[in-house]
Amino acid sequence: MLKANKVLVISCLIFYIACAATQSNTSVIEIPSVRSRISSVGTSNQRSYFYAKSQDTTVFAVASVSATFVKVPGLSISVHHDQPMLYRIGFQGGCQSGTFSSNFVHLLIDGYVLIENELLPNNNRRQAVASHLGASIDEIDQRNGGLFYGRNLPFAASCPRFRKVILPSGTHSIDVGIRITIPSMNLIGGQLEVELSVYDPDTQIGLSYPIIR
Repeated sequence: MLKANKVLVISCLIFYIACAATQSNTSVIEIPSVRSRISSVGTSNQRSYFYAKSQDTTVFAVASVSATFVKVPGLSISVHHDQPMLYRIGFQGGCQSGTFSSNFVHLLIDGYVLIENELLPNNNRRQAVASHLGASIDEIDQRNGGLFYGRNLPFAASCPRFRKVILPSGTHSIDVGIRITIPSMNLIGGQLEVELSVYDPDTQIGLSYPIIR
């Protein structure tokens, strides 16, 4: 264990990433302010911050059909920062369904479903507030690679999600959500990773704050 921790620390120093070995609790992570990172020559130390969480149990079963995404226990990271930040969010895991069905896996931000660059309500009103994204909830939820087909196979298929988004100062929560159309589905060995970097609003990076619907 000690050797593994040393390797982790060395890796963080090489890539200039402030890593945190997060536990199963959902306490809010405080990101140091830009002001506290000003160097002696007056420039800020533009470091990134990396956090990872694994799901609480090896297999998480979703049995209920709903328009609402169920949060996967353990795959939740909450952070607070006093300046805008660029988020690089990644999820990986295995999806397994015993019945041919359409299932959906998406990233949730502050309880909203992140689709395109919009934060949509996590309920049956997604199509009502974002009809420009699709003619039905299922059509909307399949965007950004959110669709996973169950095919009555005995093995799990990878169902990764990767997104970049900028968020304003404040407290934000990142979760992984699943919803199914036919019971049931298992998520196996899921992991959520979030990397945060200081974002200068004067820098053009081709992203804007997500639209909240």
